[in-house]
Amino acid sequence: VWVDPKDLGNRPYFERWAKMRSTKEEEAEYLLELYNRYVPKVLDFALDGVVDGEFVRARLKQVVPMSNLLLVQQLCSIFDANAPGGKEYDKEVIEGNFVFSVVWSIGGPVLGKERPVFDEFVKSISTCTMPASLLYENYYDMEGNVWQE
Repeated sequence: VWVDPKDLGNRPYFERWAKMRSTKEEEAEYLLELYNRYVPKVLDFALDGVVDGEFVRARLKQVVPMSNLLLVQQLCSIFDANAPGGKEYDKEVIEGNFVFSVVWSIGGPVLGKERPVFDEFVKSISTCTMPASLLYENYYDMEGNVWQE
């Protein structure tokens, strides 16, 4: 049976990825919780200019237009590159790396002049400690559980 990716969405891809990479069910569940907290909101904001179902601004301009499924695939790849599967991580470390991955996957193709807008939005929905400067100017240090410039 063939299903159009537009109808399927990106969540099934993410769910499969989370279950395949995690050695413990708790980590997979936490990754899905982070997905629910960040990904739909950030995608709606970046690709459609929508916050909580209401249009608030024009979509963010991207260097190259990308589909939401491709952006989620990139998020998973970046997360895996920074936090290989098979190891155990604290929830704070997982969220910090997840936010870093969101910035460089969904926010990566955003044009430079639009990046402060994206940065502000991500910080507004985040529950972890964020740097004062742009997220784009920092990286997440998993060893120290801190953002570094």
